[in-house]
Amino acid sequence: MAAIAGIVVGKTGHYRWAMWGGWALTTMGFGLLVLLDVNTSIPAWIFLEAVVGLGLGLLYPSITLGTQSSVPPTEAAMASTMVLFFRNFGQALGVAIGGAILQNRMQSILSGSNILALLPSGMTGDGSEAISLVALVNKLPQDSAVSIALRDAFAKSFQMIWGVLGGLAGASFLVHLTVKEYDMDQAHITEQGLARDA
Repeated sequence: MAAIAGIVVGKTGHYRWAMWGGWALTTMGFGLLVLLDVNTSIPAWIFLEAVVGLGLGLLYPSITLGTQSSVPPTEAAMASTMVLFFRNFGQALGVAIGGAILQNRMQSILSGSNILALLPSGMTGDGSEAISLVALVNKLPQDSAVSIALRDAFAKSFQMIWGVLGGLAGASFLVHLTVKEYDMDQAHITEQGLARDA
């Protein structure tokens, strides 16, 4: 989707459609991911995940191209670098926020059920071992009560993550509705050149 968006934007010179469409699809896609649960079929989760993937694919080139168009040509390299920096920073922050939501939601679900009594010793459900429970789920028979309860807790925890991400994507969509479109047809001005032997 990123390649298609890059080609279309390059040919038309317009990038706002890709920003708006990307944020709309991403918001809708995270909303659809809330539907995922332990009983979702493989074809269903593939198509549910495809929506957010298409949206993010539209966003990757359009935000970079829009940023480059909005600055003087001599600053285009710096602007592109800043987009990449903030994208990577946002990904790292997103992982931390998602991990905190997962831990807290798992702790809340497990402490409110009788599943704690069925967990192996050393796993108290205090939230510190949410990820280590994945290994436990993989070792247990899928039809055991503990496995079913843990898989359900994970599904509900991820639903919370998708809901938060959907809200953030919706806010980003609203902000991007105000983005001005600049002319992409600019002269190439650079301070770089080839070093020549004297």
